[in-house]
Amino acid sequence: MVPADREGYRNRAVGRLLPARLEEMAPRYPPAAFHVEACRSRLIAG
Repeated sequence: MVPADREGYRNRAVGRLLPARLEEMAPRYPPAAFHVEACRSRLIAG
């Protein structure tokens, strides 16, 4: 929990804690439910 009554402190705390926590979590994008290359080719073709 980060106190929100002092904005400067809150911003510094979140700025230090969030990157470390995200690295621990190692978030990844889910696999695509469609053929990425086919969609990319259609977009490029116009």
